[in-house]
Amino acid sequence: MNRSFPRTHIRAIGLACATGDQPFALLGAVATNLSCAIPHPVLAVADFEGVEAAALFAPVPGLEPFVSREERIAALAVEALGNALDEGPEALVGQKTLVFTWLPAMDDEDVQALQLLLREDLPALENATLRFVQGEEGIVAALKTLCAELAVGTWETVIFGGADSLVGVDHCRELLQQGRLMAPHSAEGVFPGEAAAYLVLRSDHPGADATTARAAITAAAQAPEPHAGQGGEKKMTGLAQALEEAADQGVIRLDDVEELILTLSTETTSQLEWHQTLMRLWPPRGEVDSRDPQLLRPHPVLGELGAATLPVALALGCARFEFEHPPLASILVCHGNENGLRGAVCLQCI
Repeated sequence: MNRSFPRTHIRAIGLACATGDQPFALLGAVATNLSCAIPHPVLAVADFEGVEAAALFAPVPGLEPFVSREERIAALAVEALGNALDEGPEALVGQKTLVFTWLPAMDDEDVQALQLLLREDLPALENATLRFVQGEEGIVAALKTLCAELAVGTWETVIFGGADSLVGVDHCRELLQQGRLMAPHSAEGVFPGEAAAYLVLRSDHPGADATTARAAITAAAQAPEPHAGQGGEKKMTGLAQALEEAADQGVIRLDDVEELILTLSTETTSQLEWHQTLMRLWPPRGEVDSRDPQLLRPHPVLGELGAATLPVALALGCARFEFEHPPLASILVCHGNENGLRGAVCLQCI
């Protein structure tokens, strides 16, 4: 077993998504598969019988005044980051605080405008360092690096998050043209969503106060998937590799994993990828002796969340630890995207 990963506490959570700003409400919706999708006011898509009906999407209520993707991302980021700061003690924010935001590809001017907005609306960030990353490095690898930097004292606090909005007409129309937009009453395809989430991270050093921590990050692993989107034709290996490495770092046995947060999309190719992963890591051993972990799947509830996917999933995992029926010791959070990277993060209950 590999014990080299620097154990890191999640001290506070800030959330903004279609279920609201409370992680427990998000857990309730995901656990009951209560979809937030609503009919699109403009676009229609044919169902399995060829009948056209309004396409589905999941906008966050209250963002109607914001039209552009950049405006909606900014509004979501301000709300979620503000919620994280309100929950976390003021002492967590100082000159050795890094606010790390994962974003979709955006113009430099829009990123600069977001930076100014965060500083103007959130005065507590006056002395913090703001960093925005747009997909040059995998988000799971970035999280692992940040945990290592906390452990060696580069930062006292890292506020790790992401924000994205995919509900704009242009993006929905692009999915429609690709034949990927989900029709009503269908389990196939995707529907766009939007969200932001931030997690306040501190190192679990000797003497650190864990009494207020929501959970601990004990592993983060990333692996390439050379055949992304080809689950029906190729053998998929990336997600299984990432999950195995995360379990090894977190010093847990895959057979002992009781719950897994699966962030692959609801498209058939992703379902086939998960089936291959399941057969490799949790092969059936008879009808009675089933070792499959229970699944929490945010995408069928919130839709596709882009750059916000992993932070929202981590917030969901923390909420699951607080719901003690039954109690859990650890959760594996998987992460997948369309650029051929797969990741896994191990969360453990404090």
